[in-house]
Amino acid sequence: MKTSERIYRLLLRLYPRDFGDEYGAEMARLYRDRARDEGALRLWLALLADVLRTAPKEQLSMLMQDIRHAFRLFSRTPIVTATGLITVALGVGGSTAVFSVVYAVMMRPLPYPAPDRIVELFEDNPQANRPLFRVSTLNYLSWAERATSMEALAAFGSAGFEPEGVITARISLPRARYPDGARTLGFHRRLLESLNGISQVQAVALGTSAPFAPGVRAGGRARDRAEASLSPDAWVEAVEHMVSPGYFQVLDVPLLAGRSFGQQDGLGSPPVAVVSESVARQLWGDKSPIGQTLEWNGARQHEVVGVVRDIRGADGRGARGGGLDREPSAAVYFSATQLPQRTMTLLVRTSGEPSAIVPAIARAVQDIDPAQPVYQVRRLQDWLEESAAEPRFTTTLSGVFAVVALLLAAAGVYGVLSYSVAQRTQEIGVRMAIGAERGQVMRLVLRGGMAWALTGITIGLLSAFALSRVLGSLLFEVGARDPITYSTVGVMLALVAMLACHIPAARATRIDPVIALRTE
Repeated sequence: MKTSERIYRLLLRLYPRDFGDEYGAEMARLYRDRARDEGALRLWLALLADVLRTAPKEQLSMLMQDIRHAFRLFSRTPIVTATGLITVALGVGGSTAVFSVVYAVMMRPLPYPAPDRIVELFEDNPQANRPLFRVSTLNYLSWAERATSMEALAAFGSAGFEPEGVITARISLPRARYPDGARTLGFHRRLLESLNGISQVQAVALGTSAPFAPGVRAGGRARDRAEASLSPDAWVEAVEHMVSPGYFQVLDVPLLAGRSFGQQDGLGSPPVAVVSESVARQLWGDKSPIGQTLEWNGARQHEVVGVVRDIRGADGRGARGGGLDREPSAAVYFSATQLPQRTMTLLVRTSGEPSAIVPAIARAVQDIDPAQPVYQVRRLQDWLEESAAEPRFTTTLSGVFAVVALLLAAAGVYGVLSYSVAQRTQEIGVRMAIGAERGQVMRLVLRGGMAWALTGITIGLLSAFALSRVLGSLLFEVGARDPITYSTVGVMLALVAMLACHIPAARATRIDPVIALRTE
C-alpha cells in the first residue's frame, strides 16, 4: 500500500466508526482509481473538507442516537437503572470525597521548590534515654549561626510552644487546710523550690492549665484603660490564665517584648499582666503595650509588663483547650503569686525522659503535705497527641470506609451492568442474525453502558464536591478538593464500568445467534 493511500485511510478514520466500516473500503477503492488522474493532494483536501463539514454532526447524531437508545433500554428496567445509578453515585461521591482528604494529608507533595531536599532535624540524647526529640530554641540559634553543610536552616512550631520533655500534674489544695492566699502561695513556693533543686529539672512552674490539658480556663474581656472613656465598647475577648514565674520558660514560649513574671510580683505588689501578641495587636496596634494599663472585666486593672507569642490549645472552648485545628485565641496571663489559686497544673521540663521525674514530684508534694494527692500526671506531648486523636481516628476510619465503598462500588457497577447487558442477549442475537458485525455490537453495548455509568459518575462527583466541605473540617490548613483525586476515582470507576459492559457483551457475541435467539 502506498503512503498516499495510507494517509487517505487515516483521514477516513475521522468519520464515525459505523460509517467507516460500511463505506471505508469502497471509498479507498475510489481513491485508488481517481488518484492517478486527479492527484493525491487534491483528494486529501477534498476528504478533509468533507470530514470537517459532516463528521462532527454525524458523530453528535450517532452519540445522541446511542444515548436515546440507552435510555429507552433503561426505562424498561427502572429498578435496575436506579440501583446502578445510586451505586455509581454513592461509590464515586463517598470515595472521591474521602480520598481527596487522604491525598491532601498523606500523598500531596510539599508546596515548596525541591521538596526532596528538605529534611527535619531532631536532637538525640542516649544518656538520658531520649532517642529523638525536638530541637531547643538555643540549639537552633547556635546551629543556624554555625551550620555550613546546609543551604538554609529554619525553625517552626505548629502549636506555638515546645511540648517535648514536659510532664504535667494536677494539684487541688483543699479549702479546709488552705483557707487563704498566703497558705496556698506558701505551698506552691515550697514545691517549686524543691523541684528546682533536682538535677534533671530544667524549669518548673505552675498554671491554672497547660496547653491541650485539662484545667481552669475562664473567658473574659480586656480593654485599654486609657481608651475606656473614649471607646467604652472597645473590648477584646480573651482567656484568663494564672501562671507562676517560669511558666513561659517551661513551655519555651518566646517573649516578644518586656519581661515575664518574677518573684517581685507577689502579694501586695502592683498587679501586673502579660498579654498574648493578638491582645497587644488588637488593643494597642503599633504602639508598645509595655507600661499600658489593662482593665479586666471592667474591674481589675493591671500594668502590662510583657508580650508573649500566641499558642494553640489554650482557649476557653472545652475542658481541653481546643485542638490544633483551631486558631490561637487571645490570652491574658496574670501572676499566680498575686492571685493564688488552689487548683493548679504543675509543669516540669526535664533533661531526660519526663516520666522518670514522676516519683520525685510525688515525694516533693508528700514532704510538704502528706495528705495532698497528685493526679492526671502525664506528658504534655501525650495531651497534645490525644487532642488530635479523635480527628485522626475519624480520618483513618473514613479512609477505610472509602476503600470499602470503592470496592463495593466497583463490584456493584460490574454486577449491575453485567446483568443489564446479559438481559440483552436476545437483542444481540437478533442483531448478529441480520448481519451486524461483532465490533458494531460491542460498540453499541459499550456506548449504552457508558452513558449510564457516566451519568452516575457525574452525580457522584457533584455529591463529592459538596461532601468535601464537611470532610474539610477534619483537616488542619489543608484543602480537601483535589482535582487529581476527583479525576482518578472517576476514571477508575469508568474503566470498571467499561469492563463490566465489555465482558458480558463479548461473551454474548461469541454465542451462536440461534442459541441467543432462544434465550428467554
